[in-house]
Amino acid sequence: MKILRCTPIQIVDAIEPNLDFWENRLGYKRTAEVPPGAKQLDFVILEKDGLEVMLQTYKSMEADMSSAHSAERFQRKETILYIEVDSLEEAARALKGVPISMEPVDRPYGMREMTVKDPSGYAVCLAQKIKA
Repeated sequence: MKILRCTPIQIVDAIEPNLDFWENRLGYKRTAEVPPGAKQLDFVILEKDGLEVMLQTYKSMEADMSSAHSAERFQRKETILYIEVDSLEEAARALKGVPISMEPVDRPYGMREMTVKDPSGYAVCLAQKIKA
């Protein structure tokens, strides 16, 4: 088996509060939404530079799953999205005003990282390779 892609799906209360964060601040573009053109979305695919993030509402997830696998269990999980960027300084400017969970720090494995919280409370770690 060859892995072709790995895309995170973040389960959120509502899609719309997250769109400014992903589209305007980080520059992702919407490539799909369900239902199409709706004011209140159940699901969205966002893409930038060949990478995707998907957002799905708890309500939509509940409708997709059997009663034995309730979406409630997803509310107890935490995921940190790790996004490597070419300029952490530029990312920090784009995210000005977004809650910071971890100020920029240099790691011994050669990365400078900072972590913010998106509007749904997920941790998003942005990282840049430290130039030697």
